[in-house]
Amino acid sequence: MGRKKTIRIPEGQEHLPFRGKGTGVWALSTRTERRILIGLSALCVSVMLLYMYFLIASVAHVAARGELAGEARILDSRVASLEATYLSRSTGISESYARSVGFVPARSTSFVEKGAVVTLHTAP
Repeated sequence: MGRKKTIRIPEGQEHLPFRGKGTGVWALSTRTERRILIGLSALCVSVMLLYMYFLIASVAHVAARGELAGEARILDSRVASLEATYLSRSTGISESYARSVGFVPARSTSFVEKGAVVTLHTAP
């Protein structure tokens, strides 16, 4: 290997802080500039972390929405089959069938009337 090349600093630049410990951005900055740099760095890191969080959250919500849509399709088909079963059985019921199963006509009839309408929605 070759010998390390020595760098000769010109006479007028010997006082500049480019060699040794404590050089660079920190050596030439004031306390206020350091605080601003640290604050901006912290802000940049926090914005990146928030961006990653919201990106992951949006992907999770899209996946959950797809799963719920699949469940809704399954439940819709189940409801449709139950409705079909109900309709097929309700057309076969008659008064003679009810008597043969053991039902008897009611002796007295009483009705209930609904008073005021109760809703959750209030009209403007």
